[in-house]
Amino acid sequence: MFKHEIGRKLKAARENANLKQSEVAKIIGSTFQKISSFETGRTRVDLETLIRLCEIYNVDADYILSTDQKNSNNITLKPEESNLIIKLRQLPDSVKEDITDFVNMKYNKLTISFLKNK
Repeated sequence: MFKHEIGRKLKAARENANLKQSEVAKIIGSTFQKISSFETGRTRVDLETLIRLCEIYNVDADYILSTDQKNSNNITLKPEESNLIIKLRQLPDSVKEDITDFVNMKYNKLTISFLKNK
């Protein structure tokens, strides 16, 4: 199970980086079949390769290795979304509230505009 979850996350990270398996394989000096076997969970990725893939995909190894099942929506975040959340968590609560209010206002404005033009 754990191999498959890591593989799923590696695939999502690669796709978010807009890279093909063959491109990644060339960068790390491997084959696309090996990348595929990591992504499907058929082969365990070694630590050195995992670190290299995380660098290429611009993701944190903690994300790839995390078994945290708290996210019941089971969504995969793009690296830039993950980075925003990490930064947001470091801010004081009052600033978080301001940012949340701003995002909600922008979302509501766009939604209303979309519905009017429909």
